This record gives sequence, C-alpha cells and structure tokens, in this order.
Amino acid sequence: YLMSILNIVLDTYGAVLIKQFGSDLTVWEINLLRFGFAGLVMLIMSGCAWIWRKVESAVQKPMDVHEVDQTPWYSLPLNHMKYKSWMHVSLGVVLVTFFTPALTNYALFQIAIALALTLSSVGPMYSLVLEYLVNGVKPQFYSFCGSLLAIAGIFVLAFYG
Repeated sequence: YLMSILNIVLDTYGAVLIKQFGSDLTVWEINLLRFGFAGLVMLIMSGCAWIWRKVESAVQKPMDVHEVDQTPWYSLPLNHMKYKSWMHVSLGVVLVTFFTPALTNYALFQIAIALALTLSSVGPMYSLVLEYLVNGVKPQFYSFCGSLLAIAGIFVLAFYG
C-alpha cells in the first residue's frame, strides 16, 4: 500500500511538472524523455545484474545436481516465447508505452489537470469489462459498485468541479 500511495504521489507530481514545464514539447518528445531515461536506467541495472551474476557464479562452488537454474529477472525469456507471444507482448508495449502516455500528456494540456488525472486513474475499471470479454470472468459485486462510484465521481468532477 505504501508503494502504491508513493506511486500516486509521484505520478501526480510528474503530471504537474509536465503541465508546468512541458508546454513547449510535443507529447512524443515528452515520451522520449520519460521512457528514454527509464530505458537507459533499466539497461544499466540489467547490465550490472548480469555482471554481478557472472562474478558471483565464478566465485561460487559448482551447482548441485538438484539445483535448478531459473531465468533471472533481468533477462528476456528468449527461449520460452514463440513468435505469436512476442507479437502480443510487442503490441502491448506499443499501446502501453507509447500511445497511452501520449494521449495522457495530450489530455493534460487540453483539460483541467484534476480531471485528466482522474480519468487516467480509472483504468482498472476497464479491466472488469475486458476480463469478462476475454476470459468470461464476471466482476464481483463490490468491484462493480466501486466502478460505478468512480464513474459518478468523474461526472461530478467534470460537470460540477
């Protein structure tokens, strides 16, 4: 819960910074800065983890026959995924990493920041419908009621706030 709250605070602060200082940039330039920096940090962390594992394996005793070498968190599952799976993952990355933030940043400059952040935070509500359409799982009663309350809050904010 603490990390979730921290995520909300930092996301809101980032949106305020983008709205204040990003008006001269396009949404694609903002995405390039955000995700280019994130990608660089992840690349550095992955490289450090790979080096650490190599050094650690050189120092340790040989593996016991019963130990299983699992794919480390920083390594892509190249051997386990088929072409179709990679296409699905790639489509998800394009939609989530490029188009969603671009539309969110565009909304930040077009409507009030409170409304833009509220609309972007109700994504889990859409998952209720998508899970039903894709997997046939009906939403629980409390999830459905919570979604209705969130939608009501958006309407109040949009039309009376």
